[in-house]
Amino acid sequence: MNENLAVATTSNPISPILMSELTIDEVLEALRHFECQQNPEELARMLEIVNGKTSLLEIGSNFGGTLKRMAEVLAPKSKVVSVDLPEPMHKLCDPLVSLKANCQKIANMGHNVKLFTGDSHNPIVLDLVKKEGPFDFCFIDGDHSYEGVKKDWQDYGPLAKIVGFHDICGMTDGCVRFWKELKDEQPYRMVEINYPRQFETKNGWMHLGIGIVFRE
Repeated sequence: MNENLAVATTSNPISPILMSELTIDEVLEALRHFECQQNPEELARMLEIVNGKTSLLEIGSNFGGTLKRMAEVLAPKSKVVSVDLPEPMHKLCDPLVSLKANCQKIANMGHNVKLFTGDSHNPIVLDLVKKEGPFDFCFIDGDHSYEGVKKDWQDYGPLAKIVGFHDICGMTDGCVRFWKELKDEQPYRMVEINYPRQFETKNGWMHLGIGIVFRE
């Protein structure tokens, strides 16, 4: 293991998932999760904000694709911290395996990486992350319930100069509600990044959205 990478587990380890019979569509859907679950245009805009920063915190890294993309535009030898409560997805893959692999790739870039596997709402996890702060940028993409995203903002938002939120535009009610309330309060300068994905769902064009809060 690269000396730049540290992994701390604050929850029970997850057993590897065995591959069973899958259709081609199921395999492709599972493999899509290995890449970051972002609208490419929205991600590109966010990476312009992350570019050149020296410290990064992500709450909810899943397979680690978005974390890796953000790390690629950081300044050399930056600090990268990931918090995730990995849960087996589909019948094919364990996201923790991919997340650890992506953290290793980030460490191989020369960044100092720490991965905390546990619930972001766990006081032990919060204390561990606080010891690593402050951060230039924090991306909150974990618990998508209203209560969950609000608590992550309250707990981790103060640790960063700039805070990003995923799924603010319609796919998850909790994130949408929280973002609207935060906009109504207007505590800081805020920017919305919203490009509908280029395919339709049964409810119309798919919206994800990224919200950026500048606490500086």
